[in-house]
Amino acid sequence: MSSSLSARSYGLGGRARNMIIVEFVMTTTAMLLVANRIFSRRCMGKAWAADDFAIVASMVFCIAMNVVNMVGVNYGYGRPSKSLSSDDLITVMKLFFALQILYKFTINLTKISILLLYRRLFDTRRFRLICHLVLFYVAMYGLASIIATGLECSPIRRVFDKAVEGSCIDLTAFWYTTATSNIVTDIVILILPLPVIQTLRLPKRQKYGLMLIFTLGIFVCATSIIRMTTLNLSSRSLDQSAGTLVSTLWTIVEANTAIICACLPMIRCTLSLLFPHLFPAFCIGEQPSGTRRSAGVAMLQQQQRRQQDGDIEEAKAPECITTEVTEAGRVVAVPSSNENHARAEEVKDEMELRRNSSATVVAA
Repeated sequence: MSSSLSARSYGLGGRARNMIIVEFVMTTTAMLLVANRIFSRRCMGKAWAADDFAIVASMVFCIAMNVVNMVGVNYGYGRPSKSLSSDDLITVMKLFFALQILYKFTINLTKISILLLYRRLFDTRRFRLICHLVLFYVAMYGLASIIATGLECSPIRRVFDKAVEGSCIDLTAFWYTTATSNIVTDIVILILPLPVIQTLRLPKRQKYGLMLIFTLGIFVCATSIIRMTTLNLSSRSLDQSAGTLVSTLWTIVEANTAIICACLPMIRCTLSLLFPHLFPAFCIGEQPSGTRRSAGVAMLQQQQRRQQDGDIEEAKAPECITTEVTEAGRVVAVPSSNENHARAEEVKDEMELRRNSSATVVAA
């Protein structure tokens, strides 16, 4: 009874007060953006894609992570261990242990969601192969890191109570290895679509806009690097309640920032529905209603894929191809009459210049 009263007396204040404020604001923002993403797909009559399921799952784990952290603060997390009762300290360490596992689920599911979105948007053989390789690495390393976290001490009770005899892995090395892997994959995911976007035949303004959207991940890279700078002190601290507070703050910031950056581009879809005159439709991953891929586009894509696979020596452009801006603001290629044959020749020349470059990309 005294332990329960002691735990309740801490509240959400103390040294962890600022962390709770940041946590509440960022998690609320992430939830709103995920809801907007689902709302946008529903308004467009689109079924959920695999990347949507992944980001929703990530949001669920993120909410659980933040709830666990708040409960831990209520039990005294962030305060010196000596000021806590033994029962409260063990409870705090159990919640801190759960937070680490939930963080790994959150961050890796967010990466998987982004990669699945890439795979849906960029329909080229080479890009999809690279995307699958990165996806496989993220999934396998994420699973391995979760298992390693769950078995970091033997017996497991030693994770919560250092008075128990046993052994643990080198926590500093493990945390640094995981952080390094996260940063490397963040950078790979950041630059992965840029070469493909560069090959798109779009007006410069739209092309640079797409690049800006896909480079929002730079904020995730920044938070990952900042978090990494806090790991040495936290992992070596003799007081894992007060000594890990700063790294926990940046753990929460990184996880929420990743979800926010993964969903922020989709806000334009909602703005296009609410304010069509201010925000012309150009939604990531969506094809505006009423537009279809032309036969010329399909023929061009098929020939370019065959060229990459070595099935033909030279790709020939369709007899007449030109570009057209739809009412929704998308730039598409459409068959034209013979009077535009000169333009088709330009397209053919451009195709030959790209023979050894990365494959063309088709917006889903």
